[in-house]
Amino acid sequence: MLLVDLAVLVRPGTGAVQGDRAAGLAPGTVERHAYRHSSYEAMLLGLTPEHRWAAGVRQRLAAQVGAVPAAVAVRAWREDRGSRRERMVELLHRAREAGVRCAVLANGAASVRRDLAFHGIGVEVAYCSAELGVTVPSSLAFRAVAEHMGLPPGRVHYAAAGPVAVAGAREAGMKAALTSGPAQLAVFLAELGVQAQARTSTAA
Repeated sequence: MLLVDLAVLVRPGTGAVQGDRAAGLAPGTVERHAYRHSSYEAMLLGLTPEHRWAAGVRQRLAAQVGAVPAAVAVRAWREDRGSRRERMVELLHRAREAGVRCAVLANGAASVRRDLAFHGIGVEVAYCSAELGVTVPSSLAFRAVAEHMGLPPGRVHYAAAGPVAVAGAREAGMKAALTSGPAQLAVFLAELGVQAQARTSTAA
């Protein structure tokens, strides 16, 4: 079984920056209200619905800069879905063609599934921290995923976007590797018996 960090497949967007620019706000304004507020952690853990978290960001912005700039900023922020990493997605799909079960794990809410559909990324199942009740890189998140898969952690290979996540997955008993580029992901897939090279020269 191959479990992949969403960030391996999709570059995180710059929506907060775009929101600041669209509304003429000082750099870091949207980020501060969205990601440096306690409600963000609550959303990641499933304690606050994603739409309520976003509404709270808009309300806090409106209190600071006014309703219209807040609406403009939030629209630009929320419309940014990141960008698909073509060669990484290609390798993932090659693994699926070879018969490997593939899943995605992400910190966030169930909207991760809409993001996967938006980017045309096909996997068997997607897991998010809001449904698991624990965030990556905690080993508890990886154990919860393995349990949902009905597999012992040792039978799950995790392709990670960062070294801390690698450590968490290994602590849970998974085989994990940092796969920040196509070459690294191809090597990792080879351990699953998938001899795959990206068929396109598009940048990762």
